[in-house]
This record gives sequence, structure tokens and C-alpha cells, in this order.
Amino acid sequence: EQRQKANDYLKILREILSGPWYQNIKASLNITPANMPNPQKLTQKVNIIWDSIGIFSDDEAAISGVFASLKSKLEAYALAGEFYNRFNRDLFQYLGKNLNREEMVYLGSLIANKPDQWN
Repeated sequence: EQRQKANDYLKILREILSGPWYQNIKASLNITPANMPNPQKLTQKVNIIWDSIGIFSDDEAAISGVFASLKSKLEAYALAGEFYNRFNRDLFQYLGKNLNREEMVYLGSLIANKPDQWN
């Protein structure tokens, strides 16, 4: 059961963070200026993630802090879209190459219970 839950968290993380599809789903999620994540805060969060991956060590706490601070799955989608637009990289793959499975499962657990979007 614990292994299944871990796999479920990874699946959620992959679905939300993979691919440059954010622009394509804006209409289906009813994204409006009123419920859009703050662009400056998104840029800040993207920079924290980018700067937290080092050659010899990574700052997993900073990355976890970014995911814990997200208000919704919508904000996670927006984060992934901003990361892709900025660095032309898939956020799930980028994190997966630098973090271990346990760390990725933890990030997925942080997103799994967030609401889909906020008002």
C-alpha cells in the first residue's frame, strides 16, 4: 500500500510538471487574470528551483519549500509552464535527474492534496 501511494504521488507529480502544455490548458481550467498565479512570485519560485540544483549538492529543502508554498495544483501547473518557458526544460525531468525517488515522492505528496485551483 505504501509503495502504491508513492507511485500515485509520482504519477501526480509527472502529470502536473511534465511538458510545455500549460498554455494549452488555460481555457480548460478557466484561468483568468483574477485567478492567475502572481508572475513575479512564479519567477521567484522558478529561480529558487533552478538555483537549488548544484554540481556537487542540491538544496532539497529549498525545492520542498517552493512546493509546500504552492496554493493549488493550478499554481504547480503554472510553475512548470514558467520553468519550461524560462529554461526550455521539463520540470519533472529536471528534478528527476537531480533528486532521488524518495525526494520526488515527497514533492508529489506536497502537491497531491492541494486544491485544483483557488478563487
